[in-house]
Amino acid sequence: MSVLFAGEWYPARVLDSADGSNTCLISYDGYDASWDEWVDARRLRAAEAPTEPVAPQAKPADPGPGVYNCYAMESGTLAYTYTDVRILDKRSYAVGDATGTYTFDRDGAMTFTGALANAAGKFSVKSTGTPQIDLAFDDEARASMSCSLAR
Repeated sequence: MSVLFAGEWYPARVLDSADGSNTCLISYDGYDASWDEWVDARRLRAAEAPTEPVAPQAKPADPGPGVYNCYAMESGTLAYTYTDVRILDKRSYAVGDATGTYTFDRDGAMTFTGALANAAGKFSVKSTGTPQIDLAFDDEARASMSCSLAR
């Protein structure tokens, strides 16, 4: 199955369902349990069978400089367009007028100083080829942002 999250479809599996509420608990493939969420059935679709094999994508060494458009998520639902995170170089970023630094490991985990110090980040390249930074604030999956590189 796939789940709609911040305008893109992600592979996931159902963990539990609530009786009569038309919602279910899902787990995103490749993400840890902090991203598990209850979703409305309107955000679900059957997984499509791939028509051709998809070549694995090389993991980028680091988020590249650029503007990442961020969308705030609350309880797994797109709440509003929040802000942009600008990656300035290999170790610094800006949010509005505030700046800070980040570290990045080979698994994509990001930690921050400055304006995003209360966020844990995960950098990845989606199946569409779009670089994305997912942020969870204070280890709370209900308060999160998805930030996709603007094209």
